[in-house]
Amino acid sequence: MTRKLYLRLYVAFLGVLLAVTLINIGVNLRFGRPFFGFVRGGTRMALHLAQVLPPADHGDALLKAVTEVHEELDVDLAVIAPNGEVLAQAGAPLPALGPIGLASVRARAPGWIAEQGLVAAPVRGPKGSIVLARLPVPEGASRLQ
Repeated sequence: MTRKLYLRLYVAFLGVLLAVTLINIGVNLRFGRPFFGFVRGGTRMALHLAQVLPPADHGDALLKAVTEVHEELDVDLAVIAPNGEVLAQAGAPLPALGPIGLASVRARAPGWIAEQGLVAAPVRGPKGSIVLARLPVPEGASRLQ
């Protein structure tokens, strides 16, 4: 008799767990948020960086701000001029995108550059200037490239 009770409690617990999971997924899908918000977080971070950095044509202030962001958040980042020149960089060097890659990034920014593992957003200053950032990977996760 007690074995049947344990089995009923176990099945009821699994049912509640399944219901909560399905409701969570349904709410996330209904309101247009990606599962756990992973994809959206990188774009938000890039937009925030673009807003807090000084304009791209303020050399010394820009370099100081980029260095501070790198030191505080452990984010590798670079600010790229419209002609492809690196205006300021901190952290590990980011992959070179070339003129075609930069044009593609400018067309899609703000957003992820999945093949490089970077996020990009337009920065204040000369039109076409962008900030590129490689966000830190959580412990135990791997970066797909």
